[in-house]
Amino acid sequence: MKPEERARVKIDKQLNNAGWEIVSRNEYVPNSTLVVKEAIMRGNIESDYLLFIEDKAIAVVEAKKEDNPLGENVKKQAEDYAVNPQPWYGLWFDNLIPLVYMANGNKIYYKNMLVPDSEYEELTEMHSPKKMLQLIGKKSEFGALPLLEKQGLRECQYKAEINLEKSLKSGNKKNLAILATGSGKTYLACLASYRMLNYTATKRVLFLVDRNNLARQTESEFNLFDRTEKQQSLSELYKINRLRKESDIKGDIVISTIQKLFAVLTGQALSDDNEDTEDENAKRAEEKELEEVVQLGSDLKLPSDYFQLIVVDECHRSIYGKWKAVLDYFSGAKVLGLTATPTPEAYSYFNNNVIEKYTYDDSVVDGVNVPSRVYRITTEVTEHGGTIEAGTEIIEAPKGKSETTTYAVTNTIEYAPTQLDRSVINRNQMKTVLTAYKNAIYTELYPEREVKWEYIPKTLIFAKDDNHATEIVNVAKKVFGSEFENGEVPENYVKKITYSSGDSNALIRDFRIEKDFRIAVTVTLVATGTDVRPLEVVLFMKDVQSDVLYTQMKGRGCRVIKEDKLKEVTPNAHTKECYYIVDAVGVTEHEKCIPKPGKTPDGTRKILSLENLLEHLAHNEVSDENMMLLRDYCATINRRYEDVDCQHFFRQIFLGYFSDI
Repeated sequence: MKPEERARVKIDKQLNNAGWEIVSRNEYVPNSTLVVKEAIMRGNIESDYLLFIEDKAIAVVEAKKEDNPLGENVKKQAEDYAVNPQPWYGLWFDNLIPLVYMANGNKIYYKNMLVPDSEYEELTEMHSPKKMLQLIGKKSEFGALPLLEKQGLRECQYKAEINLEKSLKSGNKKNLAILATGSGKTYLACLASYRMLNYTATKRVLFLVDRNNLARQTESEFNLFDRTEKQQSLSELYKINRLRKESDIKGDIVISTIQKLFAVLTGQALSDDNEDTEDENAKRAEEKELEEVVQLGSDLKLPSDYFQLIVVDECHRSIYGKWKAVLDYFSGAKVLGLTATPTPEAYSYFNNNVIEKYTYDDSVVDGVNVPSRVYRITTEVTEHGGTIEAGTEIIEAPKGKSETTTYAVTNTIEYAPTQLDRSVINRNQMKTVLTAYKNAIYTELYPEREVKWEYIPKTLIFAKDDNHATEIVNVAKKVFGSEFENGEVPENYVKKITYSSGDSNALIRDFRIEKDFRIAVTVTLVATGTDVRPLEVVLFMKDVQSDVLYTQMKGRGCRVIKEDKLKEVTPNAHTKECYYIVDAVGVTEHEKCIPKPGKTPDGTRKILSLENLLEHLAHNEVSDENMMLLRDYCATINRRYEDVDCQHFFRQIFLGYFSDI
């Protein structure tokens, strides 16, 4: 490599480090912040580097080899470029490129041509776009946004941020990113918020969450985010407030549910309800889809331009239906929507402007998530309903009341499957389901694991309501208690995580990290967004009509976890190759894209081993289920490679095929 070329490599890196993207003059993209190499100047000569913001030349860089002292002749050459721009170049000042730099790879000098009789100053690093705009006293809506480094970001995060900024520059206020569960939506929101706050005129960001427990989780992620210029945490640079009292609205970054924002906007007192209770009530109302559209009124407490960027995270139907007026009020704000499960309402609200789409299948291929398997439990009662015979003693517990009444029914009562566990709670039915699940754990689901009942796979059970959850906990204690010497499960083995359980955050944390907490029963508090990586089984004892909610609920089990971290909480586990959806109510019956266990001649369900699967494929049994199962095995093997080169080879050779299935 010649001395000039070595110097150019160093100078390129200095420019990149300062946030400049370098292109050839044939690759110039309008309305971008770019450095053009060998740009044509007046007289048909070439400038080594010509820097543009908003299609206007802001600086020239004259590059020399490392041993060049950057003397008077270099100064003259650089300044000649500055005062003789091509007539078709956009300029910040008439007939002048205001900033001049000289560099040889080891030293950098700069001069501001706007300052009379100024001298060259030596720099330790190249100026950023933001700094150059400050030096010339100009502002640009997006011109100070520096080059986004790809390192440390997932491909989908990088593409989403790049496309978001391109979309904003094109004048699109509403932007939708469809990203699979576990792919880093909140981290993307932190990145976008920081770049908008630091490099644009954005003064305040609103982050709208679906539930209060997600607000707490989001607040933590924003506080810890440190992908900033000097690796400072976001909380050191900006005031981050989770909206709990009226004064919290004054933060630089405000994290809130739409309900709390509405209360502050309209001057209402924030609810004194327990936040978990508030979440449960909101989720039930959303499932019923009977809510009336809110009206804002005329006496509003915030100006319409109060927020310049709004990030909407997993708010789905109600945010664009019942609460749409709240979003519409802040009409000048730029909006970034984040979801794994877009609805028609979401597509409509964002004008079908999808800046990135990264599906669950994509995430499995990339090793971001693990694949799912379905294990179906059917009983006579769940399929066809049941009968309460005359004379049977029943306990009547009115909803929302603590008192109960016990009496014998006088007539035979038939009940449908849909009434089970909602109008009618049948403990024998619960026992049947949980016993079937228990018997399958070490025989059909995880037969390779050592049988240790104190370390069954972490299991999340979805119940129909709080009373149902309580009953499931009681029955589970009896079913699994039979596997312990004293006939009782350990103290923290199975717990309920609902609005009535106390500190849900602490319970979720314990479920995530404690070895003795094996089964959690919830209604909705752990249905969306909650990250429990060691979770390996999601058991549905409630049916779900909404595809969106179902996708969110089953997605709680899909997170990848390293083998050593899994063994810390589940000592008899080897690796998390997949997670199981155990279906006791038929919630998966419409699913077509999840590999289901095949049946052996004796009727039991079984997932093919990789060896057996390859044998089936060799005999041309290339069904969609078999091909997707092969994809899942390949993704698991790929995740376990430690050597980066081997991983890249494996990804290119094997996984590329499955991305098109």
